[in-house]
Amino acid sequence: MRRLPPQLKSDTGDVLALGVLFVGLGAVLLYIVFRAGTSFRGQVMFIVDTALLVGPGVWYVVAGTMMRRGNQQAVIVSRRIVYAQTISIAAVLGVGLILGGMRGEAGMLLFPAIVAVFFIPALLALLLVLGRIEIALRLLDPGGYAFETIPVARAVPLEDVPPDQSTDNLREK
Repeated sequence: MRRLPPQLKSDTGDVLALGVLFVGLGAVLLYIVFRAGTSFRGQVMFIVDTALLVGPGVWYVVAGTMMRRGNQQAVIVSRRIVYAQTISIAAVLGVGLILGGMRGEAGMLLFPAIVAVFFIPALLALLLVLGRIEIALRLLDPGGYAFETIPVARAVPLEDVPPDQSTDNLREK
C-alpha cells in the first residue's frame, strides 16, 4: 500500500471522527428510545434517528476507510450524503414544527433533528474536507486503468517506399 500524504491522512481521519460521532450520538438516542418502549413515539424517533444520525455516520466511517485506500467514488457519494442529510434535517424540523412543535407526538420527531442541527457546521466543514480529499486523491491517481488506447499511426505501403530509403521507420509523421 502506498504511503499517504499527512494532509490526506488527517482529512480522512476527520471524516472517520465525524462518522464515529454521529454513530455514537445516534446510539445514545436509540438507547433512550429502547428505554421508552416500543410505542408509536418510540418507533418514529427510531426511524428519524436512524435516518439522520446513524445511517450517515456509518457511511462516513466506511467512506473514510475507502478514501484512505484511494477510492475517489467515496468522496462523491459522501458529498451527496452530506447534502441529503442537511436537507433531511431541515425537512424534519419543518414537519415537526408544522405538526405542533415540542408538544405531543411531534416532539419525539423533533428531538433527533434538534440534536443534529448542532452538527450542521460540522457537515459544512466536512464538505470542505471532502473537497481537499478529492484534490489529493486526483493528484495521487496514477492515471490509466486496465487497457488504454494508443493513437494509431498510418503505415506507408512498401510499394511507396523508394529502394534507397531505409525501411526502419515506415510510419508517416
